[in-house]
Amino acid sequence: MKQLLKENSKWKNVGWFFRILFMIFALTPGCLTTLSDGLDGLHVEMVFLTMGVGAVCWITKDEALRKNRWLHVLCAFFAVTTVMGTSYHEQGSWNYVFGSFAQFLLALVVMAGYYNLYEGLIALGAYVSEHWEGVRRREIKGKIENFIFEAHPFWSTFAIAMLCALPYMISFFPGPIQADAFEQVWKYMGIIENSNKHPVVSTAIMGRCLAFGRVVLGSDNLGIFTYTLIQSLLQAVGISYLVCVMKKMKAPVWIRWFGLLFLTVFPLFPMWGFTMVKDAQYYISLLYFGVSFADILVDGTEKKKWWKQIVFLCASYGMILCRKEGRYLLVGALICLFFYHKKQWKLYLFTAVTGFMILFYIEQIYMPAHDIEEGRLAEGLSAPIQQTARYQRDHGAEVTEEERAILSELFDDYDQMGTAHYSPEISDAAKDQMISHPTKEQLKNYFKVWFAQFCKHPDTYFQAFFNQTYGYFYTDRKDRLGTPIIETTVGREQLSMEEFYMEIGFPPQLKGMREFLIGMIHFVTQFPLISLLYNAGFHGYLLMGYVVYLLGSKKGKRILLIVPTLLVFAVCILSPVNGELRYMLPVMIMLPLNLTWCAYQERESVAEKEEK
Repeated sequence: MKQLLKENSKWKNVGWFFRILFMIFALTPGCLTTLSDGLDGLHVEMVFLTMGVGAVCWITKDEALRKNRWLHVLCAFFAVTTVMGTSYHEQGSWNYVFGSFAQFLLALVVMAGYYNLYEGLIALGAYVSEHWEGVRRREIKGKIENFIFEAHPFWSTFAIAMLCALPYMISFFPGPIQADAFEQVWKYMGIIENSNKHPVVSTAIMGRCLAFGRVVLGSDNLGIFTYTLIQSLLQAVGISYLVCVMKKMKAPVWIRWFGLLFLTVFPLFPMWGFTMVKDAQYYISLLYFGVSFADILVDGTEKKKWWKQIVFLCASYGMILCRKEGRYLLVGALICLFFYHKKQWKLYLFTAVTGFMILFYIEQIYMPAHDIEEGRLAEGLSAPIQQTARYQRDHGAEVTEEERAILSELFDDYDQMGTAHYSPEISDAAKDQMISHPTKEQLKNYFKVWFAQFCKHPDTYFQAFFNQTYGYFYTDRKDRLGTPIIETTVGREQLSMEEFYMEIGFPPQLKGMREFLIGMIHFVTQFPLISLLYNAGFHGYLLMGYVVYLLGSKKGKRILLIVPTLLVFAVCILSPVNGELRYMLPVMIMLPLNLTWCAYQERESVAEKEEK
């Protein structure tokens, strides 16, 4: 028996040796180009990397978590998306995986390495959580923690948030204006045709703030500042409310510190909160929505706590009025919340009915009365239009005359759509070729052609979709689309009335301070490990991790509570830009609350008691 155990132990050690080799191979630069002599493992750093990977494997080799079947599914998903993401990032196709049979086998080896790497990292996290008391600690220690998280959670957080935002508010006064917001203001002013391409209420808020500054305060700058100041205050209040709710939920202290630092001290959200942009309206509304519902679940609404329901209602209205997809998010979220906590069904029903009435009034009464037209249909068709463009690029010679006639009727420059107007990761150029208001017959004919071409070359359609979305599941992008913040107004620091119909600009004497803050933002968002917090793919991985953790810990019902974040992520996947950080802001701001839900294990909420 002892001899048998010894033999098993020997083979286990051999198995671990090969697993470590797979992991090191996956991390070696050029591993997927081995067949073309692209492997580059001749670096002394590989020795240290091998030692680190080996140490992690040794520490976690007996971790019970490795037996969890959900963990295997998660690690396999991460491994596949990592290799596929590398292929699209470097090749613009899946050739690193399906280029040839030998390349496919090589990709499987690399996937096996990444699978073991992700499994080891997650097991290491479980090991640290189990053996390091500080990760599990929920009791407040020390005067600083007591003051911030127990004695004065709201006002201390609010003060920290506004203090950290102050340098941006001073140096970037009256506030940066994102390109879409600039277009919204012009629509409100009547300079360009007004439509609901951007949400009507969001446009009206921005435009009226500018009008208030111009007419009442005598300054366009003060009008923009009115908007950005209110938005910054609302964001600070929402974050403070979150910290208060985390106190009620007895969140681990490290999550409280992380939430406070990530949302107030780290530079991203203080800057976005002071930027005129509809995305900030949306993520702030989602924050209030999630936090107010958590407060209702944990603390109830009895004893004059009805104000939480008012906050929930206002946040719901904010979501549907600040982004078009907000209505779908709200419907999905209300359905899930009903199944989680049925007692508040009246609140859900009232929210849904009144939200529908508000949208009906805006779209059927307000818009026609103010000559606001419907936006372009192409805005919601990024995926199929990209597929059509890629098909024209790769198989243009196979397009029949009948198909070409139908597509040329719908797209202004179809013959050049796959070359001059196709960008694999941004659909705007291809979407712009679609006529503004196609008829039902034109759309019907288009989707017939779309489906027929899909049947001929389904791989082209899949590749177009993956090329447009891989950034939301891939963490190693070396070129970020867009910027982590908006630091100007349409690329300028000063706008003149003669050229832009408004007189706004940053203080010229504070240009050095602005450059310093911008440098700090880029430094923090590119710093090792911290940079992952500003990576769209990393947040996609975290969302999958939430789901697997809750399923593995037999708390699957709580997945319903993170459905709003999952729905936002789903919309990001269908968005016109691959891996755009601005679209992920709602997912990012919900990170501390979602972590709190995952860690909320020790006591039952009011909702769970009532369900019993």
